[in-house]
Amino acid sequence: MCLLAKGALETNNSSQDIRDQYNQVLQQIVNLQNRMAELEQEINSQLGDVKKEIIQRCDHNSEHLRTFIEKEHELFLARLQQNSAREELSVMSKQQEDQIQRIAALEQTNQQQMALLSTQQREFEQMKQQYTLLNEQRANDRRQSHLNTELLQHQLEEAKAENQKQIEQQQTIIEEQLEKEKTSLWNRFFSKNTPSANNKPTGAVEQANSQTNLESQQPLPPAEDKKQSNEPPRERPSRPTREKRPLDPHQYRTWDSDDVYYWLSEAENGKWQDWASVLYRNQISGDMLDDLNGQDLVQLGIETLGARKKLLQMIKSLQVSLLFAIFFFLSTIKKKK
Repeated sequence: MCLLAKGALETNNSSQDIRDQYNQVLQQIVNLQNRMAELEQEINSQLGDVKKEIIQRCDHNSEHLRTFIEKEHELFLARLQQNSAREELSVMSKQQEDQIQRIAALEQTNQQQMALLSTQQREFEQMKQQYTLLNEQRANDRRQSHLNTELLQHQLEEAKAENQKQIEQQQTIIEEQLEKEKTSLWNRFFSKNTPSANNKPTGAVEQANSQTNLESQQPLPPAEDKKQSNEPPRERPSRPTREKRPLDPHQYRTWDSDDVYYWLSEAENGKWQDWASVLYRNQISGDMLDDLNGQDLVQLGIETLGARKKLLQMIKSLQVSLLFAIFFFLSTIKKKK
């Protein structure tokens, strides 16, 4: 924009200089024309006077004829000078016309540049207005974004507080459950190690005996055939028929009798497979292991003292591993807090 304005200013200055020069030349031409008209009138008047005088003198003397010829020669030279001046005047007139054309071209160029400058000025004003509106829009967007960020941060803090509250409540519930479980395990552990006052069967053996008594008290179904009623009852097989699945010692209370058989049959390279069959035939599951004691094992058929001690020690190892798992979980929760 500045360059266009500067160019337009320079064009105006050059146009003004040309106008000044044109006016000066025009004034000189007018002065020369006036001067030539005056000279022509003087020459014509002098020539008339000279002719009259020559005619008068030529009548009296021949010398006047020579003088007349000289005067005619001078008059011819004056006319040549007059023609030369007229040619110069014509050249100056042509130059004047050229300058007039140049002035017209410069004025047209100046008008075009002024029109272009006006158009660019309007475009600049429009761009300025657009830039102002864009800045206002950006400022509004920044304010809206800041408000949205604050709102999201507030919602996030509320959600985090609510989530933390729920986690603390869940942790409190889990700790209470684990504390109850730990207390129950310790009570079972100490109740097993406390000697009993009598030798009555307890725990798993009582469950097995009560189940046997219930089965004996139930009436037999009516015999469909005499041959079938005379057959002896089938015994429970000595080992399970399903395949072994992965066993977790920390979840031994969820084991069924098949899992207990596989756990005990693989202990010490299969040396306990016979006793595993004994427990399997009596349907001892994982939740019944905590209630077994020495007297129960004797009633189940494990009469060897070393075998009974070893089996009770293996059950205590399961209980201890579960206690360690609970302690580790509690310590992890406390570290997170």
